[in-house]
Amino acid sequence: MAMTEIPDGMVFEYKPKLVSIEMEPTELIKCKHCKYYLEDVFTEACPGIPIITGHEACTKWGNGYVKTDPEGWCFLAEKEADNGNA
Repeated sequence: MAMTEIPDGMVFEYKPKLVSIEMEPTELIKCKHCKYYLEDVFTEACPGIPIITGHEACTKWGNGYVKTDPEGWCFLAEKEADNGNA
């Protein structure tokens, strides 16, 4: 009985390719440092008499003033201008 021989041919080896991922660092801006963040929201109840109608609001997303967390962050944040008052 003759042994069966494996014929010469092609053999495929799995060689995983390394994928190159480029990452760019972006500053994480918290709500309290965003130019759209308001500590207090004022409305005039009567002409010339402002009253506080809200706290910790964002004016960028939503339709007007939306309650937010000062320690939170979002992709729409923009760093508030530095006035030199440090």
